[in-house]
Amino acid sequence: MNYNLVNPSKGHNLTLTLTLTLTLTLTLTLTLTLTLTLTLTLTLTLTLTLTLTLTLTLTPTLSLTLTGAGAALVESEEDPYWGDGLTREPWEGVARCERSFAPTLALALTLTLALTLALTLTLALTLTLALALTLALTLALILTLTLTLTLTLTLTLTLTLTLTLTLTLTLTLTLTLTLTLTLTLTLTLTLT
Repeated sequence: MNYNLVNPSKGHNLTLTLTLTLTLTLTLTLTLTLTLTLTLTLTLTLTLTLTLTLTLTLTPTLSLTLTGAGAALVESEEDPYWGDGLTREPWEGVARCERSFAPTLALALTLTLALTLALTLTLALTLTLALALTLALTLALILTLTLTLTLTLTLTLTLTLTLTLTLTLTLTLTLTLTLTLTLTLTLTLTLT
């Protein structure tokens, strides 16, 4: 578009266009910020829901696996297999304890791994969204500053050109009046 900054109505159109562009940029920035914040909130909610679901699902299974364990079964503080210091628990007993503990350990490790993975994914997504939000806000700020500077320069140029035009018209009018007075005086002197 070709704007004539000397003409106030066209200069006003440019000012209005720049103001509307600035307003639109700020609105889009706010919309993007709200969208990213909502996405981050939904992601955190989903992660918490997943963590709670995993905990509620695996905890009863873990509890059922450990039903035979508890302090109620302890009859004394002495180790029955090391009472005399010479005999040890038979290998069959050790293998039986290991076979009953292995599923419990695997389940606990699976739960820990699932929670760690969920938290890691949440952290990665949070950092990505925070970086995207920071970048969007920075770009919007740069665009806003650029548009504001452009608007200010346009208004300054418009005012300068308007003042120049006003001064030119004033000088032209003054010269015209001076010429008219000179002609009138000359005509009056000539006729008398």
